[in-house]
Amino acid sequence: ELRDVSITAVPENRTVFLTDALSLTCTTELDPAVDDGVTVESAWTGPGGAVLSSDGRFSISGGNDSTPPYESTLSITSVESSDEGDYTCSVSVLPSSVYVSGETSGSNQTSVVIVVPPVVSVQATAGE
Repeated sequence: ELRDVSITAVPENRTVFLTDALSLTCTTELDPAVDDGVTVESAWTGPGGAVLSSDGRFSISGGNDSTPPYESTLSITSVESSDEGDYTCSVSVLPSSVYVSGETSGSNQTSVVIVVPPVVSVQATAGE
């Protein structure tokens, strides 16, 4: 049985400045009685429900684990303002046939805030 799907973040408060890095780790906890012989597959979606994969600024590690810990980490280098929003980690436990009853899939969501620092411009006036 799937017990829990949790997401931890670095930084913990899930607020990052423009161009900083962000890391989200999805951890899945199973009933120890069914830990053997299963694979936990994880997938990430980002703002607007976009399916994420390792590409460019995005990197996903883990996510297809047959031994604990069942973790998948989404890393974003140099965040952009468009990266602000909800991120969801969805997991499936395979093969589901090992379960007589109980959950074989689940998800968790977290929100990320991108802080854009103000731009200060200084203009010189004539004669100064």
